[in-house]
Amino acid sequence: MISVSPNEIVYCIAGTKNYSDNEFKERRFEFLKTEPIIVETYHAPDGLAKMLYRVVVI
Repeated sequence: MISVSPNEIVYCIAGTKNYSDNEFKERRFEFLKTEPIIVETYHAPDGLAKMLYRVVVI
């Protein structure tokens, strides 16, 4: 998971390769540019907060 901002998160799902923590850290900006398979917005039940999230396969 990559926290882009207080209102945006990118969930990264490993496809055919396992990434070490170091490799993931080094390539995180590359992963942020990956075409998402899901783009959604979460709205809090109270309606006061919302969060954009994307899911990418890396």
